[in-house]
Amino acid sequence: MKEGIILNKYIASDTTMIIMPIKAIEYYAVVREIDRTVYVKQTPFEIIKENLLIGGSDYNGRRRSITYKLGMQKKLPMPINPARNIYAFPTHAPSQFHCQWIFTEHIDHIHPVKHNKKYKSAILFKNSEKVFTEVSPYILETQIIKSWKVRKAMEGSRGMVRGH
Repeated sequence: MKEGIILNKYIASDTTMIIMPIKAIEYYAVVREIDRTVYVKQTPFEIIKENLLIGGSDYNGRRRSITYKLGMQKKLPMPINPARNIYAFPTHAPSQFHCQWIFTEHIDHIHPVKHNKKYKSAILFKNSEKVFTEVSPYILETQIIKSWKVRKAMEGSRGMVRGH
């Protein structure tokens, strides 16, 4: 067995950097945090959906709100817990097995991977860890921009509520 703990459920925190799918007998997701790796008996999408509920809404509600406010339709970044500034974006359609969820606050930079048939990008996190992905740097950067727009829309909503 790999180093790390196995959990039945996972609660995202400000140390969560990325949730990745894995085909294993005992677990379905690998979560990389700033200082540890955790294995979870939930799929990445199940983890996201449950954490959205903990953060104040369900997946469909967040999705409808983002589409209404910003017109975005696909691969929507999610405000996992806006009160704690926890936001993540999917690398693919969330229902696809290979979809990873990247937590924007921890990204230092993204660069292309050359001369590799499988990986297109490397994500360097602020703690100096690196994760390789099959997603192009362009798509990852687009997702980061979309995440920023979602964050600003959420912050604007909080301001509007206070103003009334």
